[in-house]
Amino acid sequence: MAVSLESARALSKLKFRATVIFLTVAGEEQRLDGAKHFAQMAKEAGWNIEAVLDDDIVGGDKSPGQQADVIRVFSEGLPSAPTRNRCG
Repeated sequence: MAVSLESARALSKLKFRATVIFLTVAGEEQRLDGAKHFAQMAKEAGWNIEAVLDDDIVGGDKSPGQQADVIRVFSEGLPSAPTRNRCG
């Protein structure tokens, strides 16, 4: 949650052409219930969601050679072939 709050603080100084939502959910250790609920609600409301960044399990690496001022983001990226919608 701290990463989401800090991201919201930093991004609050910028202007975007779209709405940015910072969401924290419960039930992630119980079948991703919170995220599934939000995704289903957004789908039913017809929201056009362009991107999602999940900052689950954020931590630091203090081993030698690591840069303390760098945040690494791991993402699976876009699928190379059409896939079934996870919300459906």
